[in-house]
Amino acid sequence: MLLPIPGSKWFSVSLVNVFSKSSAFKEVPEVPEVVAFVDSNNGGAGAVDVGVIIIFLPTLSKICEAVIHHRILGHLLQNNIITERQAAYLPNDSTANQLLYIVHHIKSSWAKKHISQACFLDISAAFDAVWHKALLEKLKSINVKGNCLKLLQSYLNDRTAKTMVDGQESTELPVDAGVPQGSRLGPLLFILYINDIISELESEPMIFADDTTLIASGPDTEHTSSIINRDLAKITVWAKKWKVEFNAGKSKDMIFSKEQSDDNHPLIFQNAVIERVAKHKHLGVTLTSTLSWDMHVSNIIKQVNMKLSMIYKVRELNRKTLDIMYKMHVRSCIDYCLPVYGPSLNNTQVNKLDRLQYRAARMATMAMKFTSKEKIFKDLGWESIECRIKYLSLCLFHKIHIHGTRPLIRQCRPPINQYQNFTRSNKYYNTYTLKDVTFCNSFFPKISILWNDLPFELRNKDMTDFKTELGWLLKPPKIRLYSIGSKFGNSIQTQLRVGKSQLNDHLFTMRLSNTTGCMCLEPVESTEHFLLDCFLYEVERQELFASISGILTKKIDKYNRHDLVTALLFGEKMHDSDRYQHNKLLFKSVQNFLIKTKRLCYKSKLQYTIN
Repeated sequence: MLLPIPGSKWFSVSLVNVFSKSSAFKEVPEVPEVVAFVDSNNGGAGAVDVGVIIIFLPTLSKICEAVIHHRILGHLLQNNIITERQAAYLPNDSTANQLLYIVHHIKSSWAKKHISQACFLDISAAFDAVWHKALLEKLKSINVKGNCLKLLQSYLNDRTAKTMVDGQESTELPVDAGVPQGSRLGPLLFILYINDIISELESEPMIFADDTTLIASGPDTEHTSSIINRDLAKITVWAKKWKVEFNAGKSKDMIFSKEQSDDNHPLIFQNAVIERVAKHKHLGVTLTSTLSWDMHVSNIIKQVNMKLSMIYKVRELNRKTLDIMYKMHVRSCIDYCLPVYGPSLNNTQVNKLDRLQYRAARMATMAMKFTSKEKIFKDLGWESIECRIKYLSLCLFHKIHIHGTRPLIRQCRPPINQYQNFTRSNKYYNTYTLKDVTFCNSFFPKISILWNDLPFELRNKDMTDFKTELGWLLKPPKIRLYSIGSKFGNSIQTQLRVGKSQLNDHLFTMRLSNTTGCMCLEPVESTEHFLLDCFLYEVERQELFASISGILTKKIDKYNRHDLVTALLFGEKMHDSDRYQHNKLLFKSVQNFLIKTKRLCYKSKLQYTIN
């Protein structure tokens, strides 16, 4: 329990009063800062090329910045000052939204028998390129004035920096450009500074922080390249005016087409030809010229395999911990922008991702090879990758539908059914007029149909209730009871529950045993025989029945054999919270029985004696 600090209430109220009135100040109080110069070149020692200045601000400064940030952001959004083409550092926008728009734009052009061409621009040391004097002028132009402007001017002015290498410090030099990285205000001031970069452009510009993308569609590369080249000339003029440096060498040119495209008509930027590539990683997703997603899936597999190898080293941790580790480190990699590419994946690609989840599931449960994928996912309460794609995609589509995103992405929705109240289907959206197969297999055409088929009541829920109730439809229930017990006891009970264990009846189906028989000469060593009949474990069984006689809902002799086995492995009324403590004691007794028999920790001798 946290004890209150003497005077803390007065102190917190005073801070609120001070920071809420911060716009009345004309300058930011001087506070010590820690400045770090981080080498952005991964070449190791002696390979310093370009660095990034990171500023570590004191806690109170960050609180004050948060208040100022909130005020300025509110002003920018209420007056629609920030372009809808910018997706970074703004509420209700994300990389997924921007990538969805880009992919939808490309596939729409394909459906019209056109191609698309994209130019991915790279700004050199973007956050350090913000010219203070010009930024203040831009703040004035959006009606930031008076004490508020003086406060921001004080925030930017009188900054110095020095470099430290091997304990040796350089002399301090004044900093007249750049916004502090590691701060709340820095990113917001940056996106405001480059906000007008898209003015009077002919192509479709998309911005995410300093990642600027130009997209043009047309019948051929001559048409698209001429559009983008004219825009690049305008951006060159803009960059010179506002002292922003672009790195033409790191910028990329890419043509999106289902067929082989013409390699002529290059893009020229700052008197240099931009490199044309067939693949490019943009906002964490690997795009290829045909949008096949094979390359991106391969990258995910490599990334996940590295993380699974680390989880494998700690596989002796309990099931609940491994479950959390999987969701934090593995599923998060798969989930990133999954609605962007997931609906377009074929069965082979989905199965590759499913195999990654299956590996993680076996580590968490210690399940044997050849265990049913569906059974082990159900036991853990994990949905398959196919269901995961549906769940995340429907949630994002619903968020777009209820205007929980910024306006740009909503333009991609299919046309609304104007006669929905006069038809039996009661569908809110019509289908697109474009009938191209590739287009129909993408997010908006595919997920809008799934969303239309949801119950009417569910489609009218707010975001929180929609996620909850959709989870009930698509996800298997999470049964807390199945994480009870020691690692070994839990794992062997799980093996019996999913039907793949060291029992010969199970091993025989996996071709790991020459017989289904038990050592007691029973022809089939099934789960039911092992738990209820085999005389080799009679002493342990009597102890088990004695310990659970007061835990079960009725006397043991009142159960039929199937129901008793089900109760021992799955619990009774496992979704009933009132029965949780009873089932917990039941599971501990069952696991104690399984451990004492020593049957499930080694292979039967019959495997080695019978030919």
